[in-house]
Amino acid sequence: MQVSPNGKMHSCCQTSFKNPLGDLNKTSIENIWQGESYKTLRESMRAGNKISDCESCFLQEDLGITSLRQWANQEWASLITDDFLNAPLQKPIYLDLRFDNKCNFKCRSCTPHYSTNWYADYKQIKGEEFIPEFNHDTADKIWTEIEPLLSNTQKIYFAGGEPLINQFHLRTLKHLVEIGKHPALVYNTNFSILPKEVLDLWGHFPNVMICASLDGVEKQGEYIRSGFKWSKFTQNKSLLKQVVPNAVFKIDFTLSIYNVFHLPHTLKTLLTEGILQTLNDFTLKPLIDPRYLNVKILTTNERADLKKKYSSFLADFEYLFPKESLRAHDILTSVLDYIEQDDFSNDRLTFQFFNRKLDILRNEKSEDLFPELQKLIF
Repeated sequence: MQVSPNGKMHSCCQTSFKNPLGDLNKTSIENIWQGESYKTLRESMRAGNKISDCESCFLQEDLGITSLRQWANQEWASLITDDFLNAPLQKPIYLDLRFDNKCNFKCRSCTPHYSTNWYADYKQIKGEEFIPEFNHDTADKIWTEIEPLLSNTQKIYFAGGEPLINQFHLRTLKHLVEIGKHPALVYNTNFSILPKEVLDLWGHFPNVMICASLDGVEKQGEYIRSGFKWSKFTQNKSLLKQVVPNAVFKIDFTLSIYNVFHLPHTLKTLLTEGILQTLNDFTLKPLIDPRYLNVKILTTNERADLKKKYSSFLADFEYLFPKESLRAHDILTSVLDYIEQDDFSNDRLTFQFFNRKLDILRNEKSEDLFPELQKLIF
């Protein structure tokens, strides 16, 4: 069960947000969970039908990337018995919670729907204020609805916005500790802030997984994810290992036109700097929308250059990290396969407008950081 900041509910965070299963502003979680939309979804899944809302997962699977759908099927497979399927419907055991869109970053691939830091730039680009669909009362409503479910929950996924600066996230952890429940905790976080209070609370939970969003390292990463500081990221990784040594740390990498040429350097740096011990903890997710940031806007010549760069990198990488070479090969091959699925080069002008506008607003120069994209930038 996924709950968005606007109170809309979906089966998970990868589904199409155009067709919610319900709205907490109009009814209760109980009514939505027991409702016809969820019932139809469950029956269709049991029948083995290909669900349209799972399109993004099927895309990843076609590229050889383990999708959220596959992970969930494996994670909960032991529960799906005949007795479970025939028993009365229980409360949800997995929650995906996003209380609001408060965030201290304004990443280029993000929108004001997921980051309050995007509001000012949105106004400059669109010429109008961004009006969110939710407020503090919506978050309070979400908390009121999910609080009775926490005693039955086995795993909670927190996202945002940035969950580690969210007061309702903190309230959830405190409540779980108070009632003596310790479900597995999973985070999608920009990993820029590790509040001491949160670190202390994590000590009560045996299973904590951090999926840190990272779209590049060093200056390139700082450009793509405005607010990101590579030095702070590495410091926080050391702090996490020291204070919460049992926490699992992974990287979520959103592939876009900005970082597609920078990806090999990112993989090498993550291993060299000890951020990751294995690339099995690196998850690549192609950005699908907006299309003008999709890697498929590359021309035929640029795609050929990218293939050469990847091939050259893998030849050297094999000597540096022989045990990781196969995984690196799979990651880069999946990128090349994905690019060849479509040609979005008609969206290049839209990218140029967007990129120049943001460069001016943020006093940045993309041409200084991404030499491979010179023809695209200009």
